[in-house]
Amino acid sequence: GPRVASLAHSPAVPAAGAPVTVSCAVNDPDGVGSVTLNYRRDGTATFTALPMTLSGGLWSAQIPGQTAASVVQFYVAALDTLSAQAFGPSKGSDSRALVQWADNQSSPLAAHQLRLIMLNADRDFLLGTFNRLSNERIPGSLVYRGAEVFYDIGVRLQGTAAGRIRDGESYPGYDIGFPPDHLFRGVHDSVGIDRSGRAPV
Repeated sequence: GPRVASLAHSPAVPAAGAPVTVSCAVNDPDGVGSVTLNYRRDGTATFTALPMTLSGGLWSAQIPGQTAASVVQFYVAALDTLSAQAFGPSKGSDSRALVQWADNQSSPLAAHQLRLIMLNADRDFLLGTFNRLSNERIPGSLVYRGAEVFYDIGVRLQGTAAGRIRDGESYPGYDIGFPPDHLFRGVHDSVGIDRSGRAPV
């Protein structure tokens, strides 16, 4: 099937109500037949399909604007002229290319901000009582400094057993793994996020 590359959405963190443009490059020696954007809002069962159009070497389509803090999952399906199909990201509907509309969660601190985005069901599974000690990575997306987006990252809690399951604990740390073709700063395959500090909150 076709090769789907350079998948991206813009803006990385859209304002409430603003549409999001999803774009990608698609190549196939047999020719590209069609490219379709599939998206669904978190919590809905079915994907909406939109045809993508080719302009300047990139295929693109727009996800309609959503309310603040909404999370939308999307993927691209491409067919060549022989009806062979491929996806971007490669797992299609099982991948985690996610976009979240701005939710007014930001910090005045002079620090590089990371926005970790997960589907509600994945987050609840990660934080479930019987899963907190697991080191299995749960999929999601991450936005670095409001601009660079990483799809299909893997998230697990980090720290000791006491830190992961302490009653009333509301500052879990995270270990975030990055896909091999998109490492953090081009070098790191994982980063640790320590949220154990209490001030400033």
